[in-house]
Order: sequence, then C-alpha cells, then structure tokens
Amino acid sequence: MTKLPVPFVERAVADLDCLWVRAGKLTTSEGARARMQADLSRKLHSGDFSTVPLAYIIAMADRGHEPAQDALAEYIGTFIDQKKFPELTPGLQDYNKRVLLRRQLPGYGRGNKIIDTWTRDAVIAFLVGSAIGAWHLKKKPAAYLVALMLKRRGIRPASTRQVLDIYDSRDTLGARVVAFMMSAVPDDEPSADAGAV
Repeated sequence: MTKLPVPFVERAVADLDCLWVRAGKLTTSEGARARMQADLSRKLHSGDFSTVPLAYIIAMADRGHEPAQDALAEYIGTFIDQKKFPELTPGLQDYNKRVLLRRQLPGYGRGNKIIDTWTRDAVIAFLVGSAIGAWHLKKKPAAYLVALMLKRRGIRPASTRQVLDIYDSRDTLGARVVAFMMSAVPDDEPSADAGAV
C-alpha cells in the first residue's frame, strides 16, 4: 500500500500507538460523553454561559442529550444537597420539576452518534497531523500509518480512506458536534436546516 520502508513503518506505528494509549479514555464513546458532560458541568458551576447559554444546555437535555442531562442532574443535585434549591434559576427549577414528573428521560438509543466519536476523531486527526509534522510525510502516508495502528488495535475506522476523511473534516468537527447537540432528534446525519443552528 505504501512505499515507506518496513522498519520505519513499524517504528512509526509503535510511536503512534503510544500516543493513542496516552489519549486513553478520550478515544472511547464513554470518554467522549464524559468529556462533554464535564465541559457542560464546568460551565454550570462557573456560571460562564458566554459560549453555551443556560437555556441551550436545558434545551439539549430536553431533547435527549445525555451529557447535558447528567450535567444538569449533578448541578441541581449540588444545590439540593446544600439546601439551596430556591437559589436555582426558575429555568433550572422548572427543568427539575419536569424531569421528576417525566420519570424517564429521553436518550440517544442505539446507533453510531457523533457524541460517541468526536474525541476519537480529534485524536485521529491529531495523530495524522503529528505524523505529517514529525516524519515530513504527505497526508496519505500519514493516514496509512494511523490506519495501520488502528487496525492492529482492532479499532474502527481502520482504512486509510476513513482516516483521511476524518483528517480532512477536522476543521468542521466542532460545528458538527454543536449541530448534533442542538438537534431536536439526536441523529448522525445533519438535517437540511442544521446550518441554521
């Protein structure tokens, strides 16, 4: 597939594998969701709603986005534990009441969701960029090395084409995550009006 020398390929794949291991939990769906929840929780506790307004976090939770639901549950729980529930905003008090009356929150269901892969894709794009920079490779050979490392680990995506697609779409990853989190129905495919978000 590539004209790179075998000893170089083996060493490069081993180096990339070490970086993948260091990324650890970020490469898993649980890690991706936990990272999103932690980011939302940090915004709630700091009161910094400049990038994601509180109303958006509540809307995300209402639409079934589990990291937003978990972040709100933890935040509201903190106020309840500290006997400060009346200090919550009316929007948070209303959300809490709706959740208690609903008994079951909507969720993602089954299937591949960007919320599960966004951190993995960021790590893959980083690894391709690192291979380009460290070994002065062009994009395709760098993607080949990353794909080979993923394939040896039994991780998808394991083709050079898939890794290249992830690398080429790295600049839109954040926008795609935001569009997903703001979607009315969690789905992998952006809707026709996703650009309006």
